[in-house]
Amino acid sequence: ERQSQTLPWFLRVSGWTCEDDCGYRCMHSLEVARTKAGFQPAKFGGKWSFVRVVGVQEFISSTASIANGAVHAWYLQSMLRHRRSWMAKAATSGRVGAMAAGGGCGGGSVVGGGVINGVISAGEGGGAGAGSPFATLWMCIAWVSINAWVWSCIFHARDTSTTRTMDYASANVLFFFSLFASVTRAAGWRSPRQWGPFAALCVAALLAHWAHMFLHGYNFSLNILVCIAAFVATWTTLLYWAVRSRHPGRRALALCCGTLCIAGTAEVWDFPPAWGLLDAHALWHCVTPGCVWLWYRFVEADCVMWGGAGGDANPGDEPRRGGAQGGHADGSGHGRGPSG
Repeated sequence: ERQSQTLPWFLRVSGWTCEDDCGYRCMHSLEVARTKAGFQPAKFGGKWSFVRVVGVQEFISSTASIANGAVHAWYLQSMLRHRRSWMAKAATSGRVGAMAAGGGCGGGSVVGGGVINGVISAGEGGGAGAGSPFATLWMCIAWVSINAWVWSCIFHARDTSTTRTMDYASANVLFFFSLFASVTRAAGWRSPRQWGPFAALCVAALLAHWAHMFLHGYNFSLNILVCIAAFVATWTTLLYWAVRSRHPGRRALALCCGTLCIAGTAEVWDFPPAWGLLDAHALWHCVTPGCVWLWYRFVEADCVMWGGAGGDANPGDEPRRGGAQGGHADGSGHGRGPSG
């Protein structure tokens, strides 16, 4: 304890001990010696030799995790704050009538209005109007995502057995919940009787995965394969449904998926950190905030579509017959951005 008090305050606050600090300094001394001897950079304990910044081990990855969580938090508070305003605005402007007359998904011009201005609540009569069944689903994804990015930030700031476990477990929850949400939305399940069995299956699969990982020795490669499988199943389901049904947010959804896949190739490169800060994983985290923004363009389009449909039907479940009448099918329009 006395020795730990000799460390700078920011190292003590972030949980560094003299033993940890000694290991960090020895790692960099070995890396300098290897470089002088002409060897390539090496990993120590499965990780590159990052340069810590005020006690943060992977500064860019940790900071980018905050940025990702912040985008989710912005849209979550936007949905909560405006949850009762959109239907009144839409009724005043006549956009709901235009949407209904345009044939459900065909009224793409409704989508260009900007942030999610409250199309997520049930109607005043307590019915299923204004997209309430799936708005709750999208808000749950936002909460689960925020949790995952918080633990990602903590883990990249300070790698311990506890933070590592929480980061991996939170990521697993996000992947499995995203799979559940994609199938639920594509199938149009709006009641627990409909989505309950699949939810139970996803929970059982997640618990079985955890049991294997934590009771039989953690297998990092297997965990990556499971996450990739869930990712592929999620996006295949969503994209097939959105394109087939001509969903007004299909272009934003496709662009989000494509950007995620391209950014994910950085993980395959796995290059050593430039300037001791920016490695492949950090680069991946720096790209994903834009993907999150594109995701909420799709969510906005989905909620607006439901608001226009009145909640009595799911216009995205069946292929739309007839061409779209104007508007911006990608859900981006010329409205305000996240800060609007």
